[in-house]
Amino acid sequence: MRKLLLLIAASLLGVGLYAQNAKIKLDAPTTRTTCTNNSFKQFDASFSFNEVELTKVETKGGTFASVSIPGAFPTGEVGSPEVPAVRKLIAVPVGATPVVRVKSFTEQVYSLNQYGSEKLMPHQPSMSKSDDPEKVPFAYNAAAYARKGFVGQELTQVEMLGTMRGVRIAALTINPVQYDVVANQLKVRNNIEIEVSFQGADEVATQRLYDASFSPYFETAYKQLFNRDVYTDHGDLYNTPVRMLVVAGAKFKEALKPWLTWKAQKGFYLDVHYTDEAEVGTTNASIKAFIHKKYNDGLAASAAPVFLALVGDTDVISGEKGKKTKKVTDLYYSAVDGDYFPEMYTFRMSASSPEELTNIIDKVLMYEKATMPDKSYLEKALLIAGADSYWNPKIGQQTIKYAVQYYYNQDHGYTDVYSYPKAPYTGCYSHLNTGVGFANYTAHGSETSWADPSVTATQVKALTNKNKYFLAIGNCCVTAQFDYPQPCFGEVMTRVKEKGAYAYIGSSPNSYWGEDYYWSVGANAVFGVQPTFEGTSMGSYDATFLEDSYNTVNSIMWAGNLAATHAENIGNVTHIGAHYYWEAYHVLGDGSVMPYRAMPKTNTYTLPASLPQNQASYSIQASAGSYVAISKDGVLYGTGVANASGVATVNMTKQITENGNYDVVITRSNYLPVIKQIQAGEPSPYQPVSNLTATTQGQKVTLKWDAPSAKKAEGSREVKRIGDGLFVTIEPANDVRANEAKVVLAADNVWGDNTGYQFLLDADHNTFGSVIPATGPLFTGTASSNLYSANFEYLIPANADPVVTTQNIIVTGQGEVVIPGGVYDYCITNPEPASGKMWIAGDGGNQPARYDDFTFEAGKKYTFTMRRAGMGDGTDMEVEDDSPASYTYTVYRDGTKIKEGLTATTFEEDGVAAGNHEYCVEVKYTAGVSPKVCKDVTVEGSNEFAPVQNLTGSAVGQKVTLKWDAPNGTPNPNPNPNPGTTTLSESFENGIPASWKTIDADGDGHGWKPGNAPGIAGYNSNGCVYSESFGLGGIGVLTPDNYLITPALDLPNGGKLTFWVCAQDANYASEHYAVYASSTGNDASNFTNALLEETITAKGVRSPEAIRGRIQGTWRQKTVDLPAGTKYVAFRHFQSTDMFYIDLDEVEIKANGKRADFTETFESSTHGEAPAEWTTIDADGDGQGWLCLSSGQLDWLTAHGGTNVVASFSWNGMALNPDNYLISKDVTGATKVKYYYAVNDGFPGDHYAVMISKTGTNAGDFTVVFEETPNGINKGGARFGLSTEADGAKPQSVWIERTVDLPAGTKYVAFRHYNCSDLNYILLDDIQFTMGGSPTPTDYTYTVYRDGTKIKEGLTETTFEEDGVATGNHEYCVEVKYTAGVSPKKCVNVTINPTQFNPVKNLKAQPDGGDVVLKWEAPSAKKAEGSREVKRIGDGLFVTIEPANDVRANEAKVVLAADNVWGDNTGYQFLLDADHNTFGSVIPATGPLFTGTASSNLYSANFEYLIPANADPVVTTQNIIVTGQGEVVIPGGVYDYCITNPEPASGKMWIAGDGGNQPARYDDFTFEAGKKYTFTMRRAGMGDGTDMEVEDDSPASYTYTVYRDGTKIKEGLTETTYRDAGMSAQSHEYCVEVKYAAGVSPKVCVDYIPDGVADVTAQKPYTLTVVGKTITVTCQGEAMIYDMNGRRLAAGRNTVVYTAQGGYYAVMVVVDGKSYVEKLAVK
Repeated sequence: MRKLLLLIAASLLGVGLYAQNAKIKLDAPTTRTTCTNNSFKQFDASFSFNEVELTKVETKGGTFASVSIPGAFPTGEVGSPEVPAVRKLIAVPVGATPVVRVKSFTEQVYSLNQYGSEKLMPHQPSMSKSDDPEKVPFAYNAAAYARKGFVGQELTQVEMLGTMRGVRIAALTINPVQYDVVANQLKVRNNIEIEVSFQGADEVATQRLYDASFSPYFETAYKQLFNRDVYTDHGDLYNTPVRMLVVAGAKFKEALKPWLTWKAQKGFYLDVHYTDEAEVGTTNASIKAFIHKKYNDGLAASAAPVFLALVGDTDVISGEKGKKTKKVTDLYYSAVDGDYFPEMYTFRMSASSPEELTNIIDKVLMYEKATMPDKSYLEKALLIAGADSYWNPKIGQQTIKYAVQYYYNQDHGYTDVYSYPKAPYTGCYSHLNTGVGFANYTAHGSETSWADPSVTATQVKALTNKNKYFLAIGNCCVTAQFDYPQPCFGEVMTRVKEKGAYAYIGSSPNSYWGEDYYWSVGANAVFGVQPTFEGTSMGSYDATFLEDSYNTVNSIMWAGNLAATHAENIGNVTHIGAHYYWEAYHVLGDGSVMPYRAMPKTNTYTLPASLPQNQASYSIQASAGSYVAISKDGVLYGTGVANASGVATVNMTKQITENGNYDVVITRSNYLPVIKQIQAGEPSPYQPVSNLTATTQGQKVTLKWDAPSAKKAEGSREVKRIGDGLFVTIEPANDVRANEAKVVLAADNVWGDNTGYQFLLDADHNTFGSVIPATGPLFTGTASSNLYSANFEYLIPANADPVVTTQNIIVTGQGEVVIPGGVYDYCITNPEPASGKMWIAGDGGNQPARYDDFTFEAGKKYTFTMRRAGMGDGTDMEVEDDSPASYTYTVYRDGTKIKEGLTATTFEEDGVAAGNHEYCVEVKYTAGVSPKVCKDVTVEGSNEFAPVQNLTGSAVGQKVTLKWDAPNGTPNPNPNPNPGTTTLSESFENGIPASWKTIDADGDGHGWKPGNAPGIAGYNSNGCVYSESFGLGGIGVLTPDNYLITPALDLPNGGKLTFWVCAQDANYASEHYAVYASSTGNDASNFTNALLEETITAKGVRSPEAIRGRIQGTWRQKTVDLPAGTKYVAFRHFQSTDMFYIDLDEVEIKANGKRADFTETFESSTHGEAPAEWTTIDADGDGQGWLCLSSGQLDWLTAHGGTNVVASFSWNGMALNPDNYLISKDVTGATKVKYYYAVNDGFPGDHYAVMISKTGTNAGDFTVVFEETPNGINKGGARFGLSTEADGAKPQSVWIERTVDLPAGTKYVAFRHYNCSDLNYILLDDIQFTMGGSPTPTDYTYTVYRDGTKIKEGLTETTFEEDGVATGNHEYCVEVKYTAGVSPKKCVNVTINPTQFNPVKNLKAQPDGGDVVLKWEAPSAKKAEGSREVKRIGDGLFVTIEPANDVRANEAKVVLAADNVWGDNTGYQFLLDADHNTFGSVIPATGPLFTGTASSNLYSANFEYLIPANADPVVTTQNIIVTGQGEVVIPGGVYDYCITNPEPASGKMWIAGDGGNQPARYDDFTFEAGKKYTFTMRRAGMGDGTDMEVEDDSPASYTYTVYRDGTKIKEGLTETTYRDAGMSAQSHEYCVEVKYAAGVSPKVCVDYIPDGVADVTAQKPYTLTVVGKTITVTCQGEAMIYDMNGRRLAAGRNTVVYTAQGGYYAVMVVVDGKSYVEKLAVK
């Protein structure tokens, strides 16, 4: 019991504390409270206090003093002086009336005036969190402050409160202080001794009621009773298991099933009812009556439910209005006794639909079963004291700090506690997304939010905490008001799918500041002071961390409500009252869950191998306090609790009477659940594996085990004979066919004379007693040469002969022979040349070395090991029946079968999700299966599936481009790297890493070296690496052969290499290099075939470092595909001399993803020929290897799929002894091969093997991974070959499927047909290779979302483009989809701006003399961003005006368009007069332009611009716009114009009709610059109508800004060109930006790279000479000489002379502001 003292806090409304305290020492050494002599009849109690503390306070009503005593809390009538009291909750027996007798006390009066104290402050009422403190009046009872004499309550008071779960509860109050307000004196009664007797107690009824209702789940409540020790002799979970009453809406029957099944498995006895049952009903009254009856009936039977689960919203279970709160409450469903104490833990899984209920249940099941992929979030908590200017500093901060100080900290296993005791609260709710196990908010709330900091129900729906569900507590107003018209905040928290909370504790009505404070930390003395563990009663925080209790969500709420109950005054309406709080707080979600406190512990348990039938109980070992349940198919059979010794006796309420698998679930507070299955029934006759072990390395799990016991010989060799002569070892002969045995003869020069042994076997077993004598040698002297061949079918060695002096014997080593199983005569001989005798080995043992009718059992291997036995050969042999059972192994993970058919006693699985797993191995025999043997495995790590990195989004026009980097640190490392995963990235900023290797193959002492700016700058960086073909500093000419080699790589599926390369000197650029890959080692000899080889030819200058004497070549990016299996990559600089340096930078290698699975069907192969794309080896040389066969050619053949198969024969018209290999193409990355085979059922036994090679395709490169001898019916009959017809019989067997695991590194797979003869054939078909390994989270693709909608999935690239995106703001998200799950989305906002500022087009930079000239085109259309708009509506002339951004800023474009308006092929012309003086003269105001023949120069003399350009004044002209259009660009300005229509029939040049409101002839029309005017001709009635209306449609005004190398050098330009003087000799980056009135466009940039120096300085304004080693520069300006490291060696005006040392130098000359650079060599 951690909290025994109850210190009840004062509610100091409007009070400000300050540090002017005084302490009055009392007549007791310590503060102490005791309860002794505890029984059902009485108990004794004592209360002693060592001091009284006075605190000066300022209030709205004036200055007062607050008085407190340790262990007491403030009481009094509202407005009257406040004094401290002690309050205890006590248990009262049935029928008893508690009577208090004061046995003794001391009394003393203290004058507060002596301590400088003010009058005691008046007691204030509780304040709702919905109240404004400034508007609540200060309570002050003037009459009370005028009353003389000591005033106060009786010293002791007792009040019955009600019955709580079988215990009658009363409140005992001790009032040690009285106060004389006028005299300002305290009377303190101390050292109080009392006796509390229970008059009329019925002890039997009390014990009966307690035992009937007791449950350890109520320990938390019982621990808060002062006299709790009276209830020490009580039942436990052995006799009172957990029971739950479930009342649910009828529509939830199906959705509830998974939850009900789990609760039964967990050990809950369920009583489930639905509202469509008549006895339940649908009204609040009927449901309540039903529940009360169920509880009372259960109580009478000592089977009262512990939990009451209400399932549904108020439409199915309404709740009722609280008597105190006036808000909806579920209290009265469980408060059965007529008071406000509930008898059951009640929770409501509030859902309006089955789908919402499923959402709740899915979260609960994941949490309780602990199947979340990453449990580390449980070690994190979010604690928030929300904003309130008055109460946050007095209560809120203290609440959160108490939680952190005592519980939510590292000492309790928390790694991250996000504590927000006060503002700022920035980002506080982001932790809900990243994952917390517990979230607590205390402050203001609303029906749909936590108020400040705010998180709303809508925002809860957007949480992303999938698989990271938490318990949430809201100590605030109305967030659990579950009858609100829309789902309340707590309901949303639990209802949302795959996010939010599994349970929520909150208040239906307004909650109160003081009571919420007590609810959390326990009742205590004062506000504004940090509470202590010792100075508070038990609150919800304390109850949560009780170590030995069955702590559930509901019990946390009960502890909070009991803390509020402690703080209630007797007879005074001071606080809002306990009754209010029991009505107020509710659990939404599953209240029966036991929350994990940080990372849960692992239970230690031992399960029996099986559960025998018809037993009353079973013993199961588990950690003390564990609850153990046995169930089957959702039906609970029995439960029990592990005692202090760790043994649970599971008492069976339903006995096991049937065999099968039964669920065993072990739970304990803050422990991971154990969920296992045990087989029931008699012990299995099928032996399981033994000694199962499990190890982990990263996320790889390796299992190992021993073969089943008593299954000896299953792979283990065992010596059967013990003697000093002949030893016989019998072991399974799994490398022979099922009907065969193997005999091995082994010797080790037994007699030291090199005489050895032979083994002779007679299959007819008729030689014993004749050829094989019963005694003596086999023969003496010379035997018939055919003695052996005539009598013995099998010999060891195979060439054994009957010659005494023979060398064909086993002297050392061994020989063997395979024989059909059966009966034999045999003998073991030892030829002895000295005596001329062929001895038979000695019979010194209990078994002769000669044998009549010995049975060699099929499937066994008999190894006879020869040893000396005294002076002779002894044979000591004893044969046991030890044939192995035929079996394979099946492996399970977490109940799911993941591998079967195993024959090896080991298993590996990579990429296993982090967390706890159960692996089981089962032995599958022909007749049945063994019990599983299981092992728990913990895989460390986090299963947060890694998201993309560095997501960016940009928009140009309506095209959106997303770019991102591949995930970092993907959670399950895979030996097959992912598509796009960066395996290596090196920029050489810190030199050449130690993990890289350099080889100076030419031995000149100069290999690859690190370089740095300014001399040798990298690509867009400071550093790179380089290799020299000419060395500075006197080194001179080199002929390099230098290798730069990467660290070891893992690229089973190949990859992609990118790098940047350049010549250090553009004028000496011919550096030759190559790139190689090696799949073996990293020596020079391992790199043979170049993947890329070239000579650098770049001559351009890019780097601004050129002014320091470098003319570095252009950096170029190269890309190389790397083959599968690449282990090292080498860069080789060679075949170069007398150039300068080759520079290398930014090397990046990305691994390819797994190759696609593929299947070989042989359909593309030809009948009778070797299969296409496969390699075949005829190792036996008989000319008959693997062939393709077609069922279309052979009527006895049926393919598995299609028509073609491949076959190898052991009989094809004659007996064959095949040794044939069928070899795949390169299958690097394959992890499985599945295939189908068939044999001749009449002649089965064609032996084959599956083999693999990690290197080449020679027969010797392959090793066996699987082999078998197929079985058949063995019925004899016909055999078939290439030329055989079926003749009605088809003895081909059915197709058999096999799957073989391939080891890592497999490159080729071979099917080998061998070790058989004279049978028939083996067929193969549909060979499928699975690539990339078992599914792991590192095989992934990308999915793209726009505004929450999936728009693209299956991407493997790290970029995505979408065109035509609608205008506005969009959220783009990218998600990584792994095989095992998906990552969190990473999102970016992209704005498609309808007024996006378009950039310039086609920017170019060219040299012009010493200058750089930039040219570009104006931005794309600006008015409606490229949208053409018709401005005129009429049936004559239509004019369209749009921005003309393809003309210069001062120009306009005029377009004339027609479509054979009149159908007579007469068209139109447009005439424009820039002088605008032709209207009224040349252009008549009315009528045609002219009639007849006009002057030939009419147009040219008067109109500067024409459409078409060749328009002429001829009525019959063809130079007109008939269909299509013509255009002209004109300067913006005022024009006269007319549109003409020549008409040959009338001889008139008409001007288009004026049918509209705008004439087609115009005097002084303004064509605005930057616009495009499109005149479209159309018919208007019987003439041309012109209907024109001009709007102000000018494009956005803009200018150009020019940048050089990032620096602005010119702005305000209107022309589309710019000259940068004197910059042509240097490389620069130029950018042009368009500046609009409302913003700027993106920059458009171009790199200016000058041509070679010789080209630029063809007429250079200086002379440069080199005489010997003297350099002379003459110019009319400044000259500078540099070395190749950028150091200036000499400088001056007009003439500069420098004597060099030899090597390369650079000269820079500046004349008239223009720079010239030249490189030279001095020998």
